[in-house]
Amino acid sequence: MIDLGTCLLSLALANLLRFNFDLDQIEYRFLYAGVPVLMGLRLLSFLAYKTYSGIIFQTSIEDAQRLLLAISTSSALLGLLNFVSFYFTTDYVLPFSILLIDFFVSVFLLTSYRAMVKILYLELRNHNKDKRRVAIYGADSAGVVTKQTLDRDRGTNYQVIAFFDNGATLRKKRLLGVPIYPARQLGRF
Repeated sequence: MIDLGTCLLSLALANLLRFNFDLDQIEYRFLYAGVPVLMGLRLLSFLAYKTYSGIIFQTSIEDAQRLLLAISTSSALLGLLNFVSFYFTTDYVLPFSILLIDFFVSVFLLTSYRAMVKILYLELRNHNKDKRRVAIYGADSAGVVTKQTLDRDRGTNYQVIAFFDNGATLRKKRLLGVPIYPARQLGRF
């Protein structure tokens, strides 16, 4: 229901954007048929792709892919319905410009909503724990895997504060938001 509400908000924003926030210019006749049809198609695509089945605080790229497929499918179906409707009645169910804007706004809102809930959950859950500061030696793929493992470890609360590596090309750069220092500075830290 939250996803459908978000899609409804997206459709309202698409209409406002399309008509430059001028409420007198919005063609409300499209909304009478367009809103129920689009919401019905979105509901069916959400059920078909099971976008509801992910645990929201463990949102991953797979969840975003499922959302993109669901929104794409429902938008494409409404686009096809637009062609059929125009062929028989010379009118659209929902104008293509609004459908296109709605597509991008829906994808953005639904993915950012899930990411925001995940971040809030992790921050609230780990807020009161004492963080153990950790440095990782090696800024290669093993170092990346190590950082990701420490970030996901729920039993202990580690905070990776630095990478150390001998690679000259990595100096003064960041990896996953963490600075990389030359290995010779390890003793100083």
